[in-house]
Amino acid sequence: FFQYKRFIVEPLTIDFIKDWRKKHRETSDREIQRMSDEYRRIFLVEFTEVLVKEGGYTLADAPAEDVLLLAPALTELDVPAPENDTIETRSLSPRRPSMTLTGELRDALTGKLIGRIIVIEPGENYGANELRPANRVTNAHELRLVFGKWVRMLREALSVASTTRPEVGA
Repeated sequence: FFQYKRFIVEPLTIDFIKDWRKKHRETSDREIQRMSDEYRRIFLVEFTEVLVKEGGYTLADAPAEDVLLLAPALTELDVPAPENDTIETRSLSPRRPSMTLTGELRDALTGKLIGRIIVIEPGENYGANELRPANRVTNAHELRLVFGKWVRMLREALSVASTTRPEVGA
């Protein structure tokens, strides 16, 4: 990991849990696209903040010997109370969105898998009999927290992987 100083970040892929659309028929395709675009933007902002500004890495435009390719995937996403753009509603939810965030790290030149970081967010309840507002802002905030946690785990893993080991017998 010593040689890696830069990243190419592929766009975040997003897949909702099975039958999410059936449970949320009031949510339009336009709103789902808006959510997906927003979540991709938030992921890139968190990545840039933690690994570029704080971690000293840079972004690359093309594969090279010092470049890691990151392919992030948000799967099993369950936003319990998405907004809809057809009727005016106020939603409350007993829990956070649940999701799995996975990122594969590959050598950008060879495509060889170098590592994988996975965070599973079960969407825990807020508290006994507690409901909180659920809207675009709160849903985005909850995802931002998970993205930040994931990127910090990645930074820590890279830090550990790139430290030198003491020579045996030295």
